[in-house]
Amino acid sequence: MRPIANHFSYALLAMPIAMLGLPVYIYLPSFYNQQFSLSLTAIGSALLLARILDVFTDPLIGYWSDKFRVKFDRIKQIFIASILLLISLLFLFQPTLISESNPSWILIFALSFISYFFWTLVQIPYLALAAEISPADNSATGRNIENRQNPLISARESLSIIGVMAMLLLPFLLQTEVTEQRFYNSFWLILVAIFMFSLLLLITQRAKLQPSPPTDHKAHSFFQQWQIIRCHHSFALKIFKPYFLNNLANAIPATLFIIFVDQYLQLKDQVGVFLLVYFLTGLLALPVWLYLARRFGNIKIWRLSIALSAMSFLAVFALDEANETLYLIICVLTGLSLVVDIAIPASIQTDISRQVSQRSENLNGFLFGIWGMTTKLSLAVAIGFSLPALDGLNWLGIEPDTGLLLLYALPAIVLKTWVLHILKTRIFLQF
Repeated sequence: MRPIANHFSYALLAMPIAMLGLPVYIYLPSFYNQQFSLSLTAIGSALLLARILDVFTDPLIGYWSDKFRVKFDRIKQIFIASILLLISLLFLFQPTLISESNPSWILIFALSFISYFFWTLVQIPYLALAAEISPADNSATGRNIENRQNPLISARESLSIIGVMAMLLLPFLLQTEVTEQRFYNSFWLILVAIFMFSLLLLITQRAKLQPSPPTDHKAHSFFQQWQIIRCHHSFALKIFKPYFLNNLANAIPATLFIIFVDQYLQLKDQVGVFLLVYFLTGLLALPVWLYLARRFGNIKIWRLSIALSAMSFLAVFALDEANETLYLIICVLTGLSLVVDIAIPASIQTDISRQVSQRSENLNGFLFGIWGMTTKLSLAVAIGFSLPALDGLNWLGIEPDTGLLLLYALPAIVLKTWVLHILKTRIFLQF
């Protein structure tokens, strides 16, 4: 039972971190619009600029996390950053604590960027910590490292999915709308409670987690660390391309999801049901995928999952208006791939990070910073591409429903097919 308890003490923090996604990214614009009578254009531009700048903070935060790891280990960094994050969220959810009048564009931008920054300040050392918990022996092969790492990463990503599902249910449980101040007040208190319990568990169990002790090493500048990775650990960069493309393939339909369900399927009231089915399917499928990954290897199972997802998107072209049953089936099939798309790349990244540490020095924070930037960049590209492209297709005279259908499914199919081809190369066989 001890390994399971150790995995849980590390992984639980992923739940409150994941709970932030829907309120901060999806619900907040409508909340500001209705509570403070601000235009969606002003709110959207402030949040978009904050998110664009946030993309580039990940490698810097990763660099700082590595640099100060001797004086402030990962767990101390996570604790301090979590407190700062919770304080910043209090003002983000209640901007009237700073300004008695309606919040200005500058205030929305500043509060958003500061919250994103502290969120990343928690996330990067938290991800890097996984590569430092009970590290594999230097003699271990990539396959052995992979098999030892899977339970820890899988526990973390499972609790992330549970966090997202909890946020989908929270408005119903609280009997309030996501545009009401009461929802954000209650959510913040719940978030504080879960964060504090998770941090307490992580701190009290740190001896059992056995993270590798921080050791002092020659200080390198930000660009020197990049050169070290590029020149001496180029294998660490190979995962970037398929990881980015697969994230982009998932992010484009995710960006268009609500629009597609509302305008194409005419099933706006079923949005919550579709999302719950999608995430619940991924969670329930996790044990099967873990068994298959141990049996056949991470890359083979990741490719199988990507192929299943691509074929599922082909079924989108058979959808008609109000075809709820077929879309539920598509949600189940794509949901089966959800946890693999999250857990297996994370496991490979942790494997790579350990190998870099074994060969030279600990650059875990910097590596996870670069990978974090890749994730955020794919989301930014998805938003920047899909919404203007939707307008562009309409301008070209393509029927709105046809254009929406093409953008929702076709890029995902093409990009996932491309990723399947990339993952066939020899460099990925070790994983």
